[in-house]
Amino acid sequence: MADNMTPSKNGTSKVKRFAFAFLSAFLVFCAFPPLSLWWLLPVALVPFYIAVKSARPFESAFVSYCTGFLLFSLVCYWLAEVTLAGLFVAAFIAAFYYLGFGVAVTLLRHQKKIPLSVVAAAVWCVMEFLRSKLFWLAFPWALIPHPLYEQTILIQAAELFGVWGYSFIIPLLNFALAEILLSFARRERVKIGQIITVVLIIILVPLYGLIRLPSVKTEPSLRVLIVQGNIPQNIKEEAIQGMRRGVSAERILNLAEYMLSSHLALTHKGLQEAGSVELVVWPETMVPGSLFESPDRYVRVASFVKRSGVPLFLGTERRSGKKRLNSAALIMPDGSVNDVYDKMVLVPVGEYIPARSVFPLFATIIENMMPYETEDLSEGERLTIFELNGKRFACLICFELSFCELVRQAIKSGAEVIVNISNDAWFGRSTELELAVAQAVFRAVEARRPVLRAVNAGISCYVSPEGYITYLEKDGEKKQVEGVLAVKVETSRIGTIYLVAGDYIPYICILLVVVSALFHLIKNKESHIVGR
Repeated sequence: MADNMTPSKNGTSKVKRFAFAFLSAFLVFCAFPPLSLWWLLPVALVPFYIAVKSARPFESAFVSYCTGFLLFSLVCYWLAEVTLAGLFVAAFIAAFYYLGFGVAVTLLRHQKKIPLSVVAAAVWCVMEFLRSKLFWLAFPWALIPHPLYEQTILIQAAELFGVWGYSFIIPLLNFALAEILLSFARRERVKIGQIITVVLIIILVPLYGLIRLPSVKTEPSLRVLIVQGNIPQNIKEEAIQGMRRGVSAERILNLAEYMLSSHLALTHKGLQEAGSVELVVWPETMVPGSLFESPDRYVRVASFVKRSGVPLFLGTERRSGKKRLNSAALIMPDGSVNDVYDKMVLVPVGEYIPARSVFPLFATIIENMMPYETEDLSEGERLTIFELNGKRFACLICFELSFCELVRQAIKSGAEVIVNISNDAWFGRSTELELAVAQAVFRAVEARRPVLRAVNAGISCYVSPEGYITYLEKDGEKKQVEGVLAVKVETSRIGTIYLVAGDYIPYICILLVVVSALFHLIKNKESHIVGR
């Protein structure tokens, strides 16, 4: 195996290199939903590592880029539910991170101070971190730990180092196994350090979960009714676009009425069945247009809240001066608005066109790619902490839940519960819905705070501080169904290491990569001097 993968002009070795790398892309895809073969994660990256370790830099770059493009396209195929061109562009960009990984492994293999398996794992973690944080290109989805979201025991260490710890540990396990396999293939002595690494990870990760889970102490918080409508995206989008333009055509008004009436009816039925409830939560923008600019609809909603006696938390657009905002509001039984949160992290392309003023042609191309009319929203300016019956909660809208720092900020500001409202009808029955749940689970365990998700068309759920998931289901189905979920929320006052220290693991990994690069440069300089 090793000999056939060494740098050469041999076409067979190049084919094998691609085959190995593409095998990893397929295995990672299988680990993610819908197949959810999460137990493949410890070996999924082994072929990729073997393929790039012995390659020349240019060859490694090409193989890694193609592998990254394929892997991203497979795992995030659901982007094509909105726009196929958008999936292509996203995969085109994301593949560069895999290219960076492959080239780094190839270049740093010659330094001997730090085991390459450790350096490669650090590079992988850094690449996932950068993909999740770089300006409007940030895309913190489909990270290598996400398939573990239903394996509660295995993800408990997220409270120590966040999702990023797993972005290091999982590749490290893969690459240590790869080194062991390569040693066997070359008939070389296996390095004891690689064996120890594999054994420790396999033992310590589940052991920590088994010991930690029973000791997580929780206390009662809010009693909440989550309402999940099942409004098809084409109906919702037509109603919203019509209301934005001020269209009063009968069809637009009927669609808006349908959306509002269905949620009021679901809520009424849910309140009757649930008994005592302190808060009702609707999904993102389930009231077309701005609720606050439509007196009739506001009076109707406020009257319903007054009759029920239960505060209603819902998503709506609103205007503030010339700004149009994606917002969430808490309406009280006396008809007042307790407070409002304006979404701070907008979806690139979906809610605004990046660099519109700098690259107008780019903006025009992007707009023509989208299946609906785009109109730039504005960012909110502050994170709102809502208070109800002595309990405090924060709201994150749509993919804001993907950003760990927002959850940390909310909890440091006093939030006991995180409420996430979203509209995932865009993605049909695709696996985007499961990946959104994965985000909620990791945020809950990282912070030891409960996460509530109210999502149009699903998947709505309650995630406990331990990471246990309670789904909103109807006849065993979570997607594209309407229904309600009554939950007695349990919160925790535990202060986790991750809450305090934040994203320290990626920065340690960056330091590790830099030190490894310095060792590489020193080795090259010494070799050059000896050669002279």
